[in-house]
Amino acid sequence: MSFWLQKREQESTTVEIAHTASLTSPKHINLVVSTCTSLNIYSLCHSSKPTQSVSGGEDKGDAKGKGEQQSRLVLMEEFPLLDKLEAFEVIRLPGDSVDSLAMTFAPAKLSIVRFNADTQTLTTLALRALDGPESMKEASAILTNPPPPLLAKDPENRCICVVALGGNFVFYPLRRPEG
Repeated sequence: MSFWLQKREQESTTVEIAHTASLTSPKHINLVVSTCTSLNIYSLCHSSKPTQSVSGGEDKGDAKGKGEQQSRLVLMEEFPLLDKLEAFEVIRLPGDSVDSLAMTFAPAKLSIVRFNADTQTLTTLALRALDGPESMKEASAILTNPPPPLLAKDPENRCICVVALGGNFVFYPLRRPEG
């Protein structure tokens, strides 16, 4: 029997990457923030507050009687990461009504995850090693400190591309070609 134990020495204090997405539901906009050791999902909550007039009484607001619209970010979930997240992109897979995340980790790993609203967890849809052992040995022999994998998304959500070790381009189609 084996188990895994992780201890955080210090909380992250910087934001590495941030994107907006519809992760939790198609109707909500989420802010997805990557720190060095965690992935945080925030929800944008709107509330209306009656405005105060200068004389101290309540102002009627606009013609409908609404007050000032206020928005605030609420932390919904925080997911610890086992490795440093190098890059992530928001993608929409075919047939899905919510977004998913394509994430790259050093030295050459790609993970595609989706937020499961029922269990409030991230579900891994795909996990790929981008390079085989031969190219990793070759790249580490050339570079003592290899660059992190770069991730790019097609604006029409057709594919994602990862620049892996040794400058290799790896394309992953997100939908089948029509026709």
